[in-house]
Amino acid sequence: MMTAHGIETLVELANGDHQEAARLLKKALDDPATTAEAALAAEEKLAEYAQDAVEWFYPTGFRILVYIAYLPLKMEGGILMTEESRAAYQSASIYGRVLAVGPLAYLDPVRFPKGAWCHVGDVVMFRAYAGTRFERIGFPFTYTLINDDSVEGVIADGVKVERPRQ
Repeated sequence: MMTAHGIETLVELANGDHQEAARLLKKALDDPATTAEAALAAEEKLAEYAQDAVEWFYPTGFRILVYIAYLPLKMEGGILMTEESRAAYQSASIYGRVLAVGPLAYLDPVRFPKGAWCHVGDVVMFRAYAGTRFERIGFPFTYTLINDDSVEGVIADGVKVERPRQ
């Protein structure tokens, strides 16, 4: 059984290699024996590593770079998804964390008379399949590049949301 302390040990084993650490964290998240506390610690560490994207990618124009959190195979209710279901569900994600904002985002005073709708660090909601989805090869991170007007709302810190299952 993987615990929160075990997650710290995994990260130490990676010895500063974020790609290896991300691989180990993803493996722990997909392990049904991982505790809820350990899964939360792994998700937080993966999100931290995902922010490295701003070192190799920046949005241009009015676009916003958003990180879509890794969705483990084991859902909160304990149900295990297939890899295909997980991938389909993640590709239709409706929220993510803003990592970077393009230089022209929210500058149009006619469209955005009260300024920016979101800022770096905010968790924002957008339509399923919005933007251009991509992953960095060798890493378990999914990003989307959305237009500034694609943000439909900002979610308060700590609030969990998901798309309804049909």
